[in-house]
Amino acid sequence: MTAQFIPDVSYADVLFGENAANLKAKGFIENPERYLPEVGLVVLERDSLSVYLRDDAVESISSDAEFWYRDVNLVGADLATATKVLGKADGAPYKVVVDEDQPAQQVYDYEDDGVQLWFAGERVVTVFAMGVAL
Repeated sequence: MTAQFIPDVSYADVLFGENAANLKAKGFIENPERYLPEVGLVVLERDSLSVYLRDDAVESISSDAEFWYRDVNLVGADLATATKVLGKADGAPYKVVVDEDQPAQQVYDYEDDGVQLWFAGERVVTVFAMGVAL
């Protein structure tokens, strides 16, 4: 069975609120190049999953390869597919420049599900999931 996102609980074998020691035992490694001290986040990675920890607890999870929710891989999905899965986005999308050499990405928030979808052009390129009750 494909790993599925369970809002406010988990994605794959990663639980929101889980600590770094547990994640490292599951094969995650710390990426010091992606450490975000200005916001107090430590980043652990395994394959295409990035896990963001604050105060040694998983706060958010992202993937740019696959992210399954309600049996749909949101990475690569278009806006119509995302809307079928998540409903209407909360508010208007906003732009984020990830790479100065590339067009800005459009970010859509789905607060009820704790999900952000980052679009490059017409397709989702990254999904962020947040533990909404943390």
